[in-house]
Formats: sequence, C-alpha cells, structure tokens
Amino acid sequence: SDNQETVAQKLCTTQGNISKLLTGKQMPTMDLVYLIAKNYKVSVDWLLGLSERKQPIQLGTYASAVEDLIELSYCETLHLEEGPGCTYKARLDDPLLFTLLETGKNLRRTDWNSYKQWRDERLALFADKELIENIIWREDNYVYNESCLAATEQDWLDIHEAAMKVTAEMLRDPY
Repeated sequence: SDNQETVAQKLCTTQGNISKLLTGKQMPTMDLVYLIAKNYKVSVDWLLGLSERKQPIQLGTYASAVEDLIELSYCETLHLEEGPGCTYKARLDDPLLFTLLETGKNLRRTDWNSYKQWRDERLALFADKELIENIIWREDNYVYNESCLAATEQDWLDIHEAAMKVTAEMLRDPY
C-alpha cells in the first residue's frame, strides 16, 4: 500500500529506481532484495518466486515449525532413506506440535485450498507462540494432563500460556 516515494525511502534508493523495478526496466540487486524482505517482512524465496511461503522463517515458533516440517515432508529432493530398510525417524513429544502438524498434513494431502485457509487463519494464531520446552510435556505435569483435553485452537492457546508460566517458574526456581 506504500507509494513509490515511501518504498524508496524504506529501501534507501530513489523513486525513479523503484519505478524502473516495477516496470521491469531494472533488476534488483541482492542487497535490495534483502532490504525488501527485511522492511516488508517477507521471505527472499517468496520474492524470487521460489516458494509460496510469503512469511520469513521464524525459528522457534509453532507456526514456523509446522510449516517447515510440512514443507520437508513434501520436498521432492529430500530422500531420507539410506539403504534397504533403513529410514530415519523422528519422535514428537510435544502434543501441541503433533496436533498442529497432523492437522496441516491431512489438510494439505486432501485439499490445498483448505490447507491454505487453515494455515492463514488457524495456524497463524501460533505464529508468535514459542516452542515449549520438552520437560513441560512430562506425564506428571499439569500442562501435559490439560493437553489431553485440548480440542480447539483456543484450548491449545490456553495450554500454551499455562506452559509458558510453568517454564518461567522453572527458570526462576529450577529446584
């Protein structure tokens, strides 16, 4: 929604250069691509047309972890088999991550539009929610027991908030 002059100011260039970029008369430098991605909070891969994922990776959040794991599971160049009968396995001890991942994988496998809508509306609720320490998901922990009751995104958001409080308490008093 920015005009060319505002874009030029944000990118430390001139309005004329922005005009040339928009009309295709000039190609952006890598520095400019970086500045666009940084200022407008989009991924460089998306700007270059290499990915449909517009948002940059935010390591350590539930939304980014789910999107990365789903993307990996559909990556055609990634082959995890090493030889006959030898595959790599991963175990998820985090019930929130597991639930979100399963929902996303099932939607993407069955209907791309439903997956995109879920990702943009529901998974987006977890874009700023940090991954929770594994110790919080122990069976003897209140948070773990509450997670068995979670059915909706709001339930999971409430559990996430409780887990973050438990984590903060553990950091204050580790014994």
